[in-house]
Amino acid sequence: MESQEKSNALVIFNTSTQHTWLIATEIRLYCILDDLKKSKPHINWSLHKNDIIKNNRIAIDLVINNKSKNTGLIDIGQKHNRWLFSKKLFLSQPIDTMIKKLLQRSMILKEFK
Repeated sequence: MESQEKSNALVIFNTSTQHTWLIATEIRLYCILDDLKKSKPHINWSLHKNDIIKNNRIAIDLVINNKSKNTGLIDIGQKHNRWLFSKKLFLSQPIDTMIKKLLQRSMILKEFK
């Protein structure tokens, strides 16, 4: 059973009308679209921990590509490709590093370096 108390969130895309969140629990990684034009947030997809963590290590591929001056694209694993992210949210650390830290905190529970 998943615990919301142990979940961690990361906003990866942010505009005036839309936010995309990655929410990691002990068991799953969720991609949530929060569109102000819709009545409630929507789960776009989720990945089970077994598809992300192998031998207590992050084993999922994260591939970053450029889209525009303000926006990039990230592939999360083999099935979830070309997700928009806002570059301004990742000025201090790259998005792939931040996602790995999110997964580390939620699924492995050891400090990511």
